[in-house]
Amino acid sequence: MKKLLETDRFLHHTFEEIKRSIGDEDEALKMVFDAYVLKEPMMRNAYVHLT
Repeated sequence: MKKLLETDRFLHHTFEEIKRSIGDEDEALKMVFDAYVLKEPMMRNAYVHLT
């Protein structure tokens, strides 16, 4: 997931905003993963390709 954040500016910015809001990096990663990666076919494919 962190590799995908490095390559996608939108996901990275979203992750940083969530992390600042809730103060927990692991929970922010999970929220971004659940909301954007699992529900978007292109993001899911990119994630599978990078892992």
